[in-house]
Amino acid sequence: MGTYSSRAETQNELSRRLLDLAQRCEKNCCVTSSSFLTPAECQEAEKLRLPSDDVKLFLSGGHPECERKMAFFLPFFLFCLVLFFDAHRVCFFKLFVCHKKTLLPP
Repeated sequence: MGTYSSRAETQNELSRRLLDLAQRCEKNCCVTSSSFLTPAECQEAEKLRLPSDDVKLFLSGGHPECERKMAFFLPFFLFCLVLFFDAHRVCFFKLFVCHKKTLLPP
């Protein structure tokens, strides 16, 4: 019984963290990202109901076959880039993670 509670608490904590990132993305119109997520956490992220249609979720690990991925929350006007870079996820990952400090406002 205790294991079930802690698993539910962990899922709630992950959901709260991801929703916070989505809300910051919407409020500030900037890209936000999580730390690397396990495959189970990625499944939870995909089930998440985002607060607005103006925010889109994109999961990427830098390579199509990566086990762990980061959740990126993108403003609506940047989501078209995801569709463009979908075949080149490595480029997208490097663009938004490696140069995050120069692209995003403090």
